[in-house]
Amino acid sequence: MFKVLRRAWEGLATALLRPINKVAAITLSVYTFLWGVWLALPFWDVFNQSTIYSWLDSIAPEAVWGWAAIVVGIIMTYGVIRTSYNSLTIGAFVGFIHWLIIAIGYYAGNWQNTGGLTATAMAIYCAAIYLSMRVNHTHLAFEKDSDII
Repeated sequence: MFKVLRRAWEGLATALLRPINKVAAITLSVYTFLWGVWLALPFWDVFNQSTIYSWLDSIAPEAVWGWAAIVVGIIMTYGVIRTSYNSLTIGAFVGFIHWLIIAIGYYAGNWQNTGGLTATAMAIYCAAIYLSMRVNHTHLAFEKDSDII
């Protein structure tokens, strides 16, 4: 059992040393941006459609959640396109916090939903980008054939 855990831990450490996949990072940032746009649009009321959003709605209106996601998505996209270490690191960290809160909100609204799993996956992915950026802080290791993150 400990050998499996140790091998997994060493695999994670090795993975964090690999370059970030630009396409995957931009996909996450654009998804975050579009998720925010969907909530911020005044043409419909997303939070009233399901009880899954009840906890999130009690914290802030959906436009606030939408604009927060838009800002995070823009920061992350800028960081990837301009290969800006600070923007991508900050965007990934804030994206992690954002998606973690969204996941908690989804689970608080209805613990049986699949949206919570999706938001959790987004939070983990943002955390992986953040950790990779912190480990590879000496340079932005964007490569077209990178196979991690």
